Amino acid sequence: VPVQKACLAHGIKPVFGVRLGPAHLIALNQDGWGALCRLSTRWLSTPESEREWGLAARIGAEGGGFAVLSANAPLLRQLRSDGACAELWASSPEAATDSGLPLIAVPTVVAARKQDMLRHRLLCAIGANTTLQDLTVSDTAPDGAWLRSQEELRMRSDWNPGAWANAADLAERAEFEIALGQKRMPRFPVPAGRSAVAQLARLCQRGIRRRRLHRHPKYTKYQAQLRRELALIEEQDFADYFLVVADLVQWSRAHDIHCCGRGSAANSLVSWLLGFTQVDPLEHGLYFERFMNRGRTDFPDVDLDFAWDERDLVLNQAFERWGHDRLALISTHNTFAARGAVRELAKVMGLPPAEIGEFTRALPWHGGDALEPAALSRNPLTRELPITAEPWATILREASALQGFPRHTGVHPGGIVLAPAPLTDFLPLQHAKKQTERGPLTVTQWDMYAVEEVGLVKIDLLGNRGLAVVRDAAAMVKINTGLVVDFARIRPERDTRTCRLLAAGDSMGCFYVESPGMRGLLRKLECADFATLVAASSIIRPGIAQSGMMRAYIERHHQVRASGGRHDPDWYLHPCMRELLAETYGVMTYQEDVMKVAQAVSGFDAACADQLRRAMSRKRNHRQLQSWGGRFVDGAIAKCCAEQTARQLLRQI
Repeated sequence: VPVQKACLAHGIKPVFGVRLGPAHLIALNQDGWGALCRLSTRWLSTPESEREWGLAARIGAEGGGFAVLSANAPLLRQLRSDGACAELWASSPEAATDSGLPLIAVPTVVAARKQDMLRHRLLCAIGANTTLQDLTVSDTAPDGAWLRSQEELRMRSDWNPGAWANAADLAERAEFEIALGQKRMPRFPVPAGRSAVAQLARLCQRGIRRRRLHRHPKYTKYQAQLRRELALIEEQDFADYFLVVADLVQWSRAHDIHCCGRGSAANSLVSWLLGFTQVDPLEHGLYFERFMNRGRTDFPDVDLDFAWDERDLVLNQAFERWGHDRLALISTHNTFAARGAVRELAKVMGLPPAEIGEFTRALPWHGGDALEPAALSRNPLTRELPITAEPWATILREASALQGFPRHTGVHPGGIVLAPAPLTDFLPLQHAKKQTERGPLTVTQWDMYAVEEVGLVKIDLLGNRGLAVVRDAAAMVKINTGLVVDFARIRPERDTRTCRLLAAGDSMGCFYVESPGMRGLLRKLECADFATLVAASSIIRPGIAQSGMMRAYIERHHQVRASGGRHDPDWYLHPCMRELLAETYGVMTYQEDVMKVAQAVSGFDAACADQLRRAMSRKRNHRQLQSWGGRFVDGAIAKCCAEQTARQLLRQI
C-alpha cells in the first residue's frame, strides 16, 4: 500500500509481484493478485527447506491472472507442459533457449543509486547474521543492481530489443491496483426478514432495560441520542460491525469472561448499551463525534480488554465463529531506530561488542536528525565520540538512512482483521509463532495501517492483567465472606475512602494510575473526585507535561479550590474556551478538546476537526499536521480571531 501511494503521487505506474524462489510472478488483474497472495501465504507457511518442492504444481493450480518470469528452465518447461499457466517468460537467454519460451528483460534492482549498494550489502549481512567480510556472492544481488536509465540498460548485452519490448508490453498490461478506501464489511447473520440495523436497534433496547434507563429521569434524552447514533450507523453501513463486536462481548459474558472496552468507543451510547464499555457517555458528557462522524470513512475503533489469561479463549471463539480463512492476527512492522541501527551496522562491520556498547550508550534512541554530525557535535553526551573517524563515520551515515526502515515483523498485541471473503483475496498472510490446538495462528504480512486502508475490519482484543487481578480479588471476597461483588452496581467515585486513597497517591496495583509519576501527580492534585482522576491520567502524557500545561493545570486546580470556584479569565485564550474547557481550567487535556476548539474557533466541521486530531498522532505524516495547522490558523483568523491567539492555540494543540 505505501508503495502504490508513493508511485501514484509521483506519476509512476506500480506493478505488483512476488518472488518465490526461482520464479517471479506479476499480477495482471484482481484474480492474479489473489493468486499471488495465496501463493505467498503458502510459501511463508512452509518450512524453508521444503518451499521449492512442488512449486510448479502450486503455481499451476492457481490458473491465470498473472505472468511467470524465471531463469530456471526446468521450472518453465514443467509449467509449460502442465499447460495451467497462460503466460510464461524466460528471464535469461539460456532459459529462453532451453525452454523455447520468449525472452523478457528483467534487470535486478535493489537500490536507487550506485552509492546505495553498500547499504544493500549491510542489510544482507544483518539479515544473514554475519559480517560484511563474510558475505558470500549468493547472499547479495549482483554488481550493478541499482536503478539505471533506459539508455544504460539497453546498452547491456544480456537482452535483445525484443526482450525490452516484451517487458514494456507486460508492464502495460499489468493493470492491477490495490483498491483503497472501500469498506469490506462481513455481513452478520440476522433472523430472516430483519435487517442488521433493526437487529442492532433491538439489542440496544435490551441494553436500555439492562441499564435501567427506562426508569431514568432523562430517559427521553437517552432515546434521542440513541436515535442519532443509530441513524449515523445506518447511514455509514456499520450495523454489521457493531453486531460482530456485540457477538464477541455476549459470548464472553455468557462464559463469565471479564470484558471492558477502552478508548473512543466509550463516547458512544450504543457501545455502552451493547456492553462494550462500562461508562455512561451522557452522564460524563463524552463527545460522540470523537468516535464517529460523517466525515470519517474508516470503521469505528473498538478496543476490548479481557483478562490476560482469558483473552485466548475469546480469540479462539472468534476463529471458530468466522473461520481461519477469514480472520487473522495483524502484524507489526518493527523498524530501525537511531541507536539500534548503529548497533546492528557496527556488528556487521566486525567491531567488538565492548566498543559498540560504549559508543551506542551515548546515542539517543530516536530522532530524525539525531545521527547527523552537527546534532552529535551539539549533544554533550556524544560530542567526544569519534564520529568523523572510520568506520564510525560510515556507520552513522548509513544508520541515519536506515531509520524507519523495516527490521522484522511482530504480532500486534490485540489486533485481529476480519474479511467478508477469504483474506487471501485481499492480502498475503503467514504463520505466527503462537500455537493453538489447531496449529499456528495466521497473521497478516501487512501492518494495521495498510489493513485499514484497504477497508478491512480491524478489532482489538487485548489481554489485561489488571482485569485478571480484579476478577481474582472478587473471587477471594466471595470465598472469604460470601459476598458477591457486582461491578455494575458499584459506584467507587462516591466512596469517601476510595477518594482518600487517591488523594494520598495510594494507587499501587490500580491499572493505569500506579506508576510513580502518576501517584506523585495524584498527591500534588490532592485528587478526590473522578473528574480530576480522569484529567490526571491525561495531563501526565508527554505532550501536555513537556509543554508546561500540566504544571498550569495543577496550579489552576488549587487556585479554583482556594477561591471557591472562581476562574481567572486569562486562562482562556478565546471566549469559547470558557464554555468548552472550564472543567480543565482552559487546558486542552483530551483529544475531544482539540476537536471542540477547532470547530468553535476555526469553523471546522466534525470531519475536519477529526482529521486534525488524527494528524497529531506520532505515527502520521508531519507535513499533514503542518497542513492542518495552517488551515486551523487561517480559519481562526477568518472568524476574527487574532493571529497571535490562533498560533498560541495551535501550539497548545
